[in-house]
This record gives sequence, C-alpha cells and structure tokens, in this order.
Amino acid sequence: TLELQEKLQSKRGVAGTLHNIGNIYQNLSDHSRALEYLQKALIMNEELGRKDGVAVNLSTIGNVYGDSGEYPRALEYYQRAFAINKELGRKPGMASNYGNIGLVYQHIGDYERALENLQNALACYYELGNAASIASTLGNIGTLYAESKWEGYNASKAEEFLLKAIDTCGVTGAKNHVYSFHKALADFYEYEERWKESHHHYKKYHIIEKQVQSEQAKRQAEKQAYERKEADREKALAVAHARAQATDDILANILPRYIIERLINGEKKIADSHDRVSVLFIDIVGFTNLASLVSATTIVKLLNTLFSRFDGLLDHYPVEKIKTIGDSYMLATGIPIPRKDHALQAAAFAFAMLNELRRFVAETGYPISMRIGMHSGPVVAGIIGTRKFVYDLWGDTVNIASRMESHGQPGKIHCSETVYRELSDVYKFERRGAIDIKGKGK
Repeated sequence: TLELQEKLQSKRGVAGTLHNIGNIYQNLSDHSRALEYLQKALIMNEELGRKDGVAVNLSTIGNVYGDSGEYPRALEYYQRAFAINKELGRKPGMASNYGNIGLVYQHIGDYERALENLQNALACYYELGNAASIASTLGNIGTLYAESKWEGYNASKAEEFLLKAIDTCGVTGAKNHVYSFHKALADFYEYEERWKESHHHYKKYHIIEKQVQSEQAKRQAEKQAYERKEADREKALAVAHARAQATDDILANILPRYIIERLINGEKKIADSHDRVSVLFIDIVGFTNLASLVSATTIVKLLNTLFSRFDGLLDHYPVEKIKTIGDSYMLATGIPIPRKDHALQAAAFAFAMLNELRRFVAETGYPISMRIGMHSGPVVAGIIGTRKFVYDLWGDTVNIASRMESHGQPGKIHCSETVYRELSDVYKFERRGAIDIKGKGK
C-alpha cells in the first residue's frame, strides 16, 4: 500500500499508511520501528498542514512512549495533541488525551492532576456515549481512589468506581480491562481486610487473566511468526538488491552508462552517428616474444595487471574503453556523449598510458613497450544483435586509427594529419612523412 501511495504521489495517503504501519509495530511492541514510522507520518502531516492528522500522530506517539515507560515524553506528546484537538473541537481526541494524561500523572505520582484529567475524560466519554471508554475510565478512577499512598484515598469511591467499571466491562466484553479491575478490587479489599470479597475477586482475576494470557500468547506467536517472515523478507530483499547491484556493476563494466539506460528503457538497436570522435588503438610491443619465454599463466597475469592499471586511469579521464583484443586495447573520446575537446582528452590519456607502462616496466623488468595510434573523425557507434551485447565503433576513422597504431613506433603516439591540425598548438609533433597504408593509399 505504501509503495502504491508513493507511486500515486499522494502525500496524504502516504502519511496515513505510515501511521498505520506505526500502529502495527506498536501492537507488536516494536517501539523503535513504531516511532520511526509515526515520526515520518507526523512530519508529512505537518508539511501538509493537516492538524487533525498531526493530533492523531502525536497521540499515538504518546502511547508508544507510555507503553515503554518514558512518561515525561509521553506527557509531552499527549499535551501537544490535546492542544490541537481542543483548537479543532475534536471531543473524541480530547477525551482520549485527557485519559492518557491522567494515567501518566498517576504513574508519576501526581494523583490530584491524575484525578482531574480522568474525570474530564469520563465526562467527555459520557457525552459521546462511548461505553468501552467509560468502563476503562471508571476503572482507572477507582484504581486511583484505591491508591493507599495518596492522601485522597477513598474506600467507598474506590469500590463504587471499580464495581461500575466491571459491570460496564461485562456489557462491552473488554477482558483486558475487566481482569485488571478485578485485581485492583481484590487488592483494595485485602487492604481493607475484607477477606471474603478479596478472595472472590482474586479468583475472578485469575480466571480471566488466564484467558487473556492465552490470547496474548497467541498474539506473541503471531508476532514471532511475523518477525520471522519479516526477517526472511528483508534477507530476500538484501539478496535481490545485492544481485541487482552486481548486475548493474557488471553492465557498467561492459557498456557505457548512457547506453545501459537506453537499453533498459526499451531501445532494441542502438546506432548513433557522431561527427567528431577521437579513437585510440594501443598494442603491446614485445609481447609475442615474451609469451614464448614464460608460462601461459604468467602471461595472462601480466596482461591482466597491465590492462587493469590502464582501466584504473579511466576513472580520471572522460575516455570510453571499447574493447581489448589479445594484447591490443581500443578506446574513444567524444562518445556516447559528444564533447568538443575529444582529441585533447584522447591525447592526455595516451600520454598517461605511456607513463603507466614505463612505471610497470621499471617495477617488473619485463622488456615491453607499446605503440599508440590516434585519429579523429566521424564514426557510427552502437550495439547490434540480441545476445552478448558489445558497444562498438564502425567507419573509416576506426580503420585509420588502427593503421596509425600498426605503422607507429614503440613508445610514441602516431597521429593522423587530422589530429595534428587539432592539437598542433598544444603539443609538439614530429613529422613522419608519407606512409602507404592498406585501403587508404599514402
């Protein structure tokens, strides 16, 4: 229900549902969760300016604090709720607040204020004709008059109110109240040394208490079953979240984030034309000879370590890794999101890779270097097919960048004339002269 209300963007519905969830947790004696949801409901109703909702939230929060024995906090919330209910003229709310405030005062030993508030509650309930609340309030007043520590102790009134409460409970069927009133009467009669009457009410108390305890045991079993179910649900949600996160992380390592979002949104085929893109090809020089000298496991480990260090550089540059092919590495800038400085960023990344390789060689002693080829121009970028998606590039720009790498020199970045024109005012270039490349001529 909460998810539905949130989807419907119904703040009033969300506030009501949060309050109901808080009520459930209160009934399950889970005070911390009850307060969590009730406080959220309170904040939302305050934002909406719903004073009646605020009063209900405050009253229920007071109940939670009262149940957990935090009487000063309970009193604070009850009094705030009463002020709003009085302002709105909400008699049922005022009656409930009167009664709860009276009980709090009784718990903290302020019996005069307790009596005043309970009497006000009783008057409101008679006016409203609420029999169940009349019964419980009569009993609470009777219990108060039977309080031997209070100088206002009154035997006749204690007996009168408690007997009225029990009679009224008999009409309403409120077992959870009536057995406590039998106990209060039994204690009162014992204090007055009226042994026969005390025994009678103790017997009644024990009979009804067993019935109530049986019902409470059933509720406790239901609570434990609910908690197990809730724990299983939370565990399942955590597993699902972890799997979703793992899937998201894997996708993010395979495809650009922008492309992932488009696929999730339902695009079946993605092919975008980009007018200005820079493409880099990197090839490890000396790798083939090295592979003949060391084990396959060592070669794979070496290549994984080196390429992982290159991957780490991607966190610091707006460069998109396209793929690795054996000991070759392909990247591009200006895709899938276009950017004007694509050539500058590609060149910066190429230098960063050269520096990283120099550090790697210094650390490991392996006699390897690399050629880097770079060209800028238009490409088509996207995903084709329906299985094992790969984000790839097509077009002459890709082919020329590849030829720049294959005709390049170890330890240098071999650029086309297009790149030279783009970056000649930023970097120093060395002329290679005309080179005959496959498919393009000189």
